[in-house]
Amino acid sequence: MSSLTVTQILTSLLAIPAWIPIAVCPGYLTAWFLDLNGFRRHSVADRLMWSVPLSLALATISALLVGWFASLTAIVAVFAVGLLLWIGVVLREVIDLRRGGRRWSVGWNPGGWTVLLLAALWVVIATLSLVDFGSQGHQYLSVTMVDLGSRVNWTEAILRTGVPPVNPLYLYGHPAHLRQYYFWYVDCAAVARMWHLPVRAVFTASCAWSGFALAALISTT
Repeated sequence: MSSLTVTQILTSLLAIPAWIPIAVCPGYLTAWFLDLNGFRRHSVADRLMWSVPLSLALATISALLVGWFASLTAIVAVFAVGLLLWIGVVLREVIDLRRGGRRWSVGWNPGGWTVLLLAALWVVIATLSLVDFGSQGHQYLSVTMVDLGSRVNWTEAILRTGVPPVNPLYLYGHPAHLRQYYFWYVDCAAVARMWHLPVRAVFTASCAWSGFALAALISTT
């Protein structure tokens, strides 16, 4: 395995927790402050399951609007504040429970370890499917780069030119902004800017989170 492959795997794994400010915090905070469906009374497992799909929806809409009227830096600032607020809310709940001599209900049944194992397996499959492999001086690109390459390019354009991004694949006399693009790219650009991670690693991690979101939606229906 080449050093490039190892680097891509490691940065992709690092990018998975880097998505927490976008994939967990917005939905958790919204549900907690509004106490949606008795959110505060539910177990940790239930909260996380509800938070992921709700967060991805809220974060994507919010990031687009903030980026459109402000900048990518403003998007990062909003998510950073949300992360700090989320940490504060969780710490407050833990402290209140300890003072009352109670424990936080984790909601972890015997099948929970199976869920963790499947989640880890999914991370391995998603990561190894999207990285390049090298052997004996040769580098073999993942077939997904046929599609992923342009998406990474558009996301990097957001890092350089903001929202909406300038089309990096077209320049005839003057820059032309993209008018139709997936808003998921804005989330990826925000994660890359916040943690200074490679865009491709952030995209790989986002694929893992999309699987988590799907599993969360299935479990809550």
